[in-house]
Amino acid sequence: EEGLKGNLAFMDGFVTTNSCDHIRRLYDVWARYIDTPYKKILSQPCVTTQTCINYFTEELIEFKKELENHFQVEISESSLRASIKLFNYMRSLLKRIYNLRKLDPPPLSGEEVCQVVMAGMVLPKEEYISLLEALLQGLESRQYSLSNNGRPRLMVIGSELDNPAYLKLIEDSGGLVVADDLCCGGRYFWDLVAEDKDPLEALAIRYLTKLPCARMHPASSRVQQLKALAQEFHIEGVIYQSIKFCDLHAGIFPVIKMGFDELGIPVLKLEREYLLAGAGQTRTRIQAFIEVLK
Repeated sequence: EEGLKGNLAFMDGFVTTNSCDHIRRLYDVWARYIDTPYKKILSQPCVTTQTCINYFTEELIEFKKELENHFQVEISESSLRASIKLFNYMRSLLKRIYNLRKLDPPPLSGEEVCQVVMAGMVLPKEEYISLLEALLQGLESRQYSLSNNGRPRLMVIGSELDNPAYLKLIEDSGGLVVADDLCCGGRYFWDLVAEDKDPLEALAIRYLTKLPCARMHPASSRVQQLKALAQEFHIEGVIYQSIKFCDLHAGIFPVIKMGFDELGIPVLKLEREYLLAGAGQTRTRIQAFIEVLK
């Protein structure tokens, strides 16, 4: 919508990947109707094997060549290594913030953590890192109360969620969001890029083996990692939200729920629109779920 209105005419390039049919078709529409100078869709495998890693490495090599030719720049190995190191440091700071959420109660709400992560997706990394360092200094030296007032510890997983107000709705309903499995949350930074390998190969490995989303196979790997995450953060309930018509996350739900059933952790499934519509009904269902947990 923003592209079709001309609000993104300042952009020099648009790059996406074949994460799902919806994003694949988004690229087709963008390429046809929106006049961005450089357009690229990366072919990213959905299976983690050495063959797939080799393939994706070649895809990144070709991507690098295209960027250099189109923008008349040089992307040197040293600059890639410096960028990887910078991003890894940023990821390590975010991981420290997330680990503080293991405290009971955590020093940040789920809404606040979402705001912190979302800021990192748009701010220059050097500026963002200085803000994270200041935030951590304050959080790690703060004295906390010893009670969470009986609010159950929740993990939110599922479809793309870039709206902190949705997490605020959950917490205003009596829950405490202390962990997530979201592309605009933990999956953004959870794993580092190896700094002792060829940079492009290291990037390919990281983006195929990081904390997986629903597009990756087999699903059993994701289930095991989610179960481990739930135990690590002392989760008492899971809210599984999926955007309407998001086939990947809606389809994988029974498998995910089965994994949490094995741990005895209740799961609430919520179907939602991209915008925060039907807030009253959503709040009622969340409140009922929290009453069950209590």
